[in-house]
Amino acid sequence: MASLTELREQLDAVDDEIVKLFEKRMDLCGQVGEYKIQNGRKVFDRQRESEKLKSVESKVSTEFNRKGVHELYEQLMSMSRKLQYQQLVRRRPWETSVYRRFLSPCGKCKDRISGN
Repeated sequence: MASLTELREQLDAVDDEIVKLFEKRMDLCGQVGEYKIQNGRKVFDRQRESEKLKSVESKVSTEFNRKGVHELYEQLMSMSRKLQYQQLVRRRPWETSVYRRFLSPCGKCKDRISGN
């Protein structure tokens, strides 16, 4: 059996790979976000996320890992949405609810800003 130090070194190597893959995934999510912005698509796609969760859950061998991968991918998809919403706000702020509600040039919204 490997020593604790050896096992931790192996975990560190796996963690290094995970970090690189996370950055690659987020880069791809950014590209997806740009596509969605250019093509007028919504950031949140409930069906796609549901399908993705089912897919990754089917790839693990234990119930514990199924729950774990479910939670992991919920968090990954949340981070992806957060990135894409940030892109949307930077590129097309007039399409966000915050802009429409408080910053658009309509009279009703100006009243909210001025406090009248």
